[in-house]
Amino acid sequence: MRPSTPAGRIISSRKPECKTAHLDEIVRQRDPELKADVEQLSRGDVYGGVERLDQQGRVYEIASREERLTAIANEYVKRPARDARCFAG
Repeated sequence: MRPSTPAGRIISSRKPECKTAHLDEIVRQRDPELKADVEQLSRGDVYGGVERLDQQGRVYEIASREERLTAIANEYVKRPARDARCFAG
């Protein structure tokens, strides 16, 4: 039996003939402001990206867990599956 590859070594142990794909173009966001926010987040500037989203009125804070989950569920059922969004609960 062959031993398993240690965690994290699978990428560094790939064969040279295996090509690596790099995704570096954001195509999903059509709104220029939102696309700029996503680009900022993708560069690792989480604070700045979330701050920009907040300034645009795209961040909502609901302190009560029950109210937050209800709001997430309500938003989810309002949208068709192809326009699904990601929520943190």
